Amino acid sequence: TGVEVDLQAELGELLPWAKGFSVFANVTQLSGTAANGSTEQFPAKQVANWGVSYSRGRIGCSANWTYAGKAIDSLGAFSPDGQIYIAPAATLDVNAQFRFTKRFRAFANVRNLTRQPAERYYEGTGLAGYASQIFARKDLASIRWTVGVAGEF
Repeated sequence: TGVEVDLQAELGELLPWAKGFSVFANVTQLSGTAANGSTEQFPAKQVANWGVSYSRGRIGCSANWTYAGKAIDSLGAFSPDGQIYIAPAATLDVNAQFRFTKRFRAFANVRNLTRQPAERYYEGTGLAGYASQIFARKDLASIRWTVGVAGEF
């Protein structure tokens, strides 16, 4: 179970000087566990997406941010309540396109522009007495990009 809220607005309808600009935001909050008590069915219980885009004439571009809250990666064997989780993180994606004609365009997409790594932690009561969580590993992130042309035939 959960709740989702979504908002989209064309700014040109509210502010004439902002014609072509739009914004959006989406927030999801999940709750509950799987039938066996595991939380693995809900990798991130909190997710938010927001962004801004511009599209006018031949040009289009957007910037989109995504936040994912704490996510269960796997259950740990080191303690009865142990788990390995992925720490909360936010990423930024940007996109741009130029339309040569109604059916032919060039585009560029860049994902994870901020190079946000995935950090994993051990958590549970079976850890050393001084810690309730211990850093496990950091998966270094790279920027993923795509450049190309597209057409409709």
